[in-house]
Order: sequence, then structure tokens, then C-alpha cells
Amino acid sequence: MQLMRNMVAAGEVDALVPERVWQELAKGLMEQKPSRMFEVLRGCGALQKLLPEVAALWGVPQRADYHPEVDTGVHLMLVLDVAAQLQTLLPVRFACLMHDLGKATTPIDILPRHLGHEGRSAALAQ
Repeated sequence: MQLMRNMVAAGEVDALVPERVWQELAKGLMEQKPSRMFEVLRGCGALQKLLPEVAALWGVPQRADYHPEVDTGVHLMLVLDVAAQLQTLLPVRFACLMHDLGKATTPIDILPRHLGHEGRSAALAQ
């Protein structure tokens, strides 16, 4: 983990080409527990560099009556792991990864509601 943190700090992640990032992301999404890849990427600081829209989801509250885990990042990891348990295809898992991106852009004054997050999520996924 320390080696990965050092690599991120040295800017090595910034030099990765999008095609390589996609190859590794696709592999990780197709694992039995995709959340593990994101835990590692978050832990070393690479997620913020590679997928800042995804990294921004941790700490964003959701309504507990719909999402008892409350935290949007935690919710995202649960969704990805269930998609893996259901043995879904890569496009479905990618859609799961992108489905709540807009929640990180919700105005603070309306939290934990996320009015219009679907449209913002689609725009961010682009």
C-alpha cells in the first residue's frame, strides 16, 4: 500500500493512458467482489486521481429510509458487489458504477434528498 501511495504522490497515476485505466477498471468490475478494487484505490489515493466523480461519493448522505447504509460511497460498493453476485455483464456493472454520480453534486441545503441526481449522473458519466 505504501508503494502505491508513493506512486500516486509521484504522479505516476497521472501518466496512465485512458485505455489502460479502462482495461484495469473492466477487470476489477468483473471480479467476485469489485468493491475490493475501489477500497484499494481509495486507500492509496488513486481513486481521486482516476475517478474523482466516484471518489466524491464517500461521505455524501442519503435518506436512511431508502438506504440504511446512508453513505453514498458505501451504497455504491454494495450495489457493485450485488451485481457481481448476480453475475451481471460488464455494461451492467459499469452502469451500477455510474448510477449515483450526481449525488455528489447535490446542493448541501437539500441533503439527504437528491432531487435530479439522475440527470447529473448521466452528464458526469459522459
